Amino acid sequence: MLVLRNGIWQIHLMKPDGSKLRQSSKTTDKVLAQKLHDKISTELWEGRWIDRNQSGNMTLDAAFDKVMAQRWEKQRSWFSVIHNYNRFKKYLKGSTKLSEITRARLWEVIGEMREDEYTDGTINRSMAVISTILKTARDDWEVIVKIPKVPLLKVGRGRMRWLKDDEELPFLEWFRKQGDHDMVDLIEVLLETGCRVSEILRLKDTDVHINERRLYLGITKSGEEEYQPLSEYALQIFLRRYKIGVPPFEGVSRWGALSRFQTAKRHLGYADDHELVLHTMRHTCASRLVQSGVDLKRVQEYMRHKDINTTLIYAKLSSEENAKTASVFDKRRSGNRK
Repeated sequence: MLVLRNGIWQIHLMKPDGSKLRQSSKTTDKVLAQKLHDKISTELWEGRWIDRNQSGNMTLDAAFDKVMAQRWEKQRSWFSVIHNYNRFKKYLKGSTKLSEITRARLWEVIGEMREDEYTDGTINRSMAVISTILKTARDDWEVIVKIPKVPLLKVGRGRMRWLKDDEELPFLEWFRKQGDHDMVDLIEVLLETGCRVSEILRLKDTDVHINERRLYLGITKSGEEEYQPLSEYALQIFLRRYKIGVPPFEGVSRWGALSRFQTAKRHLGYADDHELVLHTMRHTCASRLVQSGVDLKRVQEYMRHKDINTTLIYAKLSSEENAKTASVFDKRRSGNRK
């Protein structure tokens, strides 16, 4: 119903959940106020209404549901949209606020999806869904002002980025100069263990098995306990950080760490290298094991790859690097002839 207050028509409605909605029509014209009243009432009952007073807290799941109601459920491809969105949610929770989604986060997701052997074309389909959600939230609902440019990959490129030896030290030194020893330890643990960022940051103190020199990572989907061996160097990092009842990386969130890594990239001249993300440390660990001559089956077990074909990717990369190394002799002979 409409209520006149101080010359302005107020809209009073009941939401589907039983709560009350009170909103000013911002007009003295009752006809215009009634049209707005009816529009809001329809959107409420169709699940399309956006409460702009709460818009800053809109989650990815909430936004997806609204876009689905407004656009996708009327299309023949609605099932594919749900499938592509659910694939993306395995790497970024639906409870994530839209305002927290950054380009850096999206590249982190891409890195994890590539490791799980999704093709660039498949990744693009998931990213297209996210792009539509963000653009709708900005342009149609006006609940966010700025959105990141969603990456679209060049299909067939299949590039796997890892950290080279001469790239590692500058990052560690930069964080040391900032006094950010949490990031120094995190990067070194990721490089030594090959674990995912989320696996390390969610560790509890009881998950670090000092005597067995391993980390307890939880229960797999098949119901098996999962462990990760620790090198002596990694073990010493955990011993130094160990406090009873306190998580090893207490106070370090996944996206906080990512943000700090992005800051370091800008300062070190890697701002445009979008494929250099924290997840790159996992690729680096695998590639270093292969390049050091470790048997591929042992690399697969250490990295916890479900499929040996994932491990073979690093073997191929190692062969390419060896080919580049061999070319050094060609350059040397060419120089001697001059």
